[in-house]
Amino acid sequence: MFDMRVLRDAHMPTHVLAARQSDHSIHPTMLPINLAQFEQAFRVDLNVSPPPPGSTAPVPRMDEETQNLVVSLPVVHMAVPHVESLPLLLLYAMKLETDLGILAHHLLPVQVVAEFPSLPAMLHYLCLIGEIDFERLFRFNQGIRNNTLVLLPTNQELDTVIGNAWHAAAEARRARQRALRQQ
Repeated sequence: MFDMRVLRDAHMPTHVLAARQSDHSIHPTMLPINLAQFEQAFRVDLNVSPPPPGSTAPVPRMDEETQNLVVSLPVVHMAVPHVESLPLLLLYAMKLETDLGILAHHLLPVQVVAEFPSLPAMLHYLCLIGEIDFERLFRFNQGIRNNTLVLLPTNQELDTVIGNAWHAAAEARRARQRALRQQ
């Protein structure tokens, strides 16, 4: 069990994911989820045992020491390729956020998204980004795409947005490498 502070007593989570990078990073990232929403959002099985008959959902309680409302949640361990992008994937896959246009702007710069579906125009803008910022964008898109390949989201539109962003980032990386070799 893991105690989490309750910010708002609505849409209470049922479990907490202890997500670790597949390379077995030391400290897990703790992410609250509603198990039913997770199971609808992804095709992967968490192998969570059903609650005993007559049990109730987690109920918030006042922590005497901190005077905060907390809830004790069962912990589910999970290894993923990229922990940093997992919260964003969960947010959209579990439909806590539904505007996929906003997701596209989390994955790519505004001017790149504005050029979709013109890959040459998208690549032009991606090639203008500084090396450090591009590498961060590339790694994030690679990570969220790898997470989708492992977790298998059921929302095809979500998978398409993430796949398009990854494709643009990967193509831009190849274009940037070609440009460096030609210098």
